[in-house]
Amino acid sequence: VMTTFVVYRARWLALLLFCFCVLVNGMLWIAFAPVSDLVASFFGVRETLVDLFAVSWNALYAPGTLLASYLMAQQGLRTVTVLGSCAMALGAFLRLVGVCIADSWSSLRLLGYAVTLLGQVMAGLAQPVFLNAPALLAATWFGLEERDLATALASFCNPLGNALGQLVPPLIVAGDAEDAGSVGGMVTLALLQAGLSALALLGAYALFDDAPPSPPSRSTQLRQQEFRRSLDSHLREVLGDCQRLLRDWNFQALLWSFGIGLCAFNSLMTLINQYVAVEDYSDDDAGLFGGIFIVCGLAGALVAALVMQTTRAYRTIYKTAFVASGGAFVMLILVLRPGRFRLGAMAFGILGSIMLSLLPITIETAVECTYPSSEEVSVGLLFSFGNLLTIPTVFGMEALINAHEDYDGTAFTPVNILLLTLAGVAVAIALLFQGDYKRLAAEYAVIEDMQANQLSDDENAVWQSPPIIKVYGGKSGSVDDNFTTALLYGARSASR
Repeated sequence: VMTTFVVYRARWLALLLFCFCVLVNGMLWIAFAPVSDLVASFFGVRETLVDLFAVSWNALYAPGTLLASYLMAQQGLRTVTVLGSCAMALGAFLRLVGVCIADSWSSLRLLGYAVTLLGQVMAGLAQPVFLNAPALLAATWFGLEERDLATALASFCNPLGNALGQLVPPLIVAGDAEDAGSVGGMVTLALLQAGLSALALLGAYALFDDAPPSPPSRSTQLRQQEFRRSLDSHLREVLGDCQRLLRDWNFQALLWSFGIGLCAFNSLMTLINQYVAVEDYSDDDAGLFGGIFIVCGLAGALVAALVMQTTRAYRTIYKTAFVASGGAFVMLILVLRPGRFRLGAMAFGILGSIMLSLLPITIETAVECTYPSSEEVSVGLLFSFGNLLTIPTVFGMEALINAHEDYDGTAFTPVNILLLTLAGVAVAIALLFQGDYKRLAAEYAVIEDMQANQLSDDENAVWQSPPIIKVYGGKSGSVDDNFTTALLYGARSASR
């Protein structure tokens, strides 16, 4: 039994390379949304077909998650990261080819669109790899003191890539949507994205290692041993976890509330150009609104992570964030008016800071309340369901926007009523969530058991300090929901 664990400086290189892959992948997803009218004119198609560039990723998320989970179990983190980067680079290259075809031969614009969409689908297969793997990367390379930070940094790179995908395209692509020949910058945009994707693939292939020479913590060591024993039954275990979770009412509350919230976020980001155009805002304004939404969301997510780490009050934070997001939707709908850019930007920023904070909040709440089910399964189900809900929501929102294209001073337009309905249903379901703190309870039980027993001489270790648990805000022996703080001072062991 190992009693001394070592972390290696190469862990920061692994994190940096993975974060860059996540960031580029986030850029590819949303890059056409803020200039959707110009992209539609460039390819000679309707904006509905441009929306497929983003919606295709939502449709691919569930099967991509199963594929990524299987490959990760069979081949390891390095192989999956390299394959994901390869799919992303190949997709970006196909997008470049499609854009060049449409730019060079106007009679082949539909062929260029088809090739570009094929490239988008190829790149979309990599998304589950980069969204589902941050926790695994952190556990594989980082010790207990740095694991949460590593997970947060890797997770935040996806919305950061989304922000760049909102801000950069309007700076490069310009022209008149009524004149396809005047649309310029598409080749430059596709070339930039292909270059970044190739750089991500090169870095992952040349420098990314599968794992350090030795595990960084006892929990990782135990998990690797269990992984080797259960490799052949991986798929059966995943299906068993799915069945147990889907029969759990509290997980269903998480599934529906987060799924509806995620589909509202995805739909708003996909259609942000059309959504704000009704209020007479330009493509540049749409890009700025989207960028502000996501940048403020990063700050909100960081604050949420710190509050959770300090208080452990997952249920209270989860419900509070959903109620606040409902209020933020109402504020956005009321203040987004023609000529009020600053108020609109403020509203998008507040909404983003709350909605994106739900990402770490929901992940931690799900892992806490579904223990001992696999983290990848519970989180994968949440994201897969939200992405599936996004598909009909995007097309429904677009139909409502097109049915009410002219601004008439009405705040509660059909599309805004749909957004408010989604927010209201999500809030109502979130308030019904009453999941138990199973992981904290298990940790508490382990600490009590460790206090009651001494390590045997066969384990070649001695206690350096006794394990202590202090619970503030609740009854002795229980985990309370009112901003409970659990301070675990683990038993440290060292070789004699």
